[in-house]
Amino acid sequence: MAYKAHLDMEIRKLRPAELYTLGNILSISDSWKKLMSIVLKQGNVPKFSSDHISIIEHTANSDKRNAAQIFLDEWSTMDRKRPTLKLLQELLIKAELFRAADYVACDILKQERPKRPDCGPAHSIDTSDTVINKLLDNQMLPLDTFVNRVPLKPTSELISEINRIDSSEKMPAIVQTMENYKCEELLSEELPVVLNNYK
Repeated sequence: MAYKAHLDMEIRKLRPAELYTLGNILSISDSWKKLMSIVLKQGNVPKFSSDHISIIEHTANSDKRNAAQIFLDEWSTMDRKRPTLKLLQELLIKAELFRAADYVACDILKQERPKRPDCGPAHSIDTSDTVINKLLDNQMLPLDTFVNRVPLKPTSELISEINRIDSSEKMPAIVQTMENYKCEELLSEELPVVLNNYK
């Protein structure tokens, strides 16, 4: 029987590669914490506390594992009624974790991308070539700007000019002044106040 993910399928039944990819996506900026904090149990109370998050972080550090992966492994096998892909997708959308929601919808369930809000940081941005070209056209400098008034020489001419300059002329006056500058040591009493506290 061929594998086909569906909304009522339990998260724990996902392929290892799918769980791995989802865990990696949720690891970005510790997004798994945002997801974990909105998982509810009966009575609409949070299922996990900040202590649970700390335990997962500690385990991830000591075992050198992905914290999001540990969370998914734990959550997907809890209780008799285990979380499904439908619940996961709903929570990802609610938490505005749209990269993970897109992965679940498009790559795992083979559905359309979840709808984005109409405004705010999660609002969808059109990155098509047409829109980008239009933005670039609006950003172009007018022909009478300072940049266009300065005639630019070809690179070959600039290089030959540099080579023609005598070596004594190559060093500007400011650099010669810097050579005459003497470096002096500071006494410890002259150090900033913060550093004086650490003698």
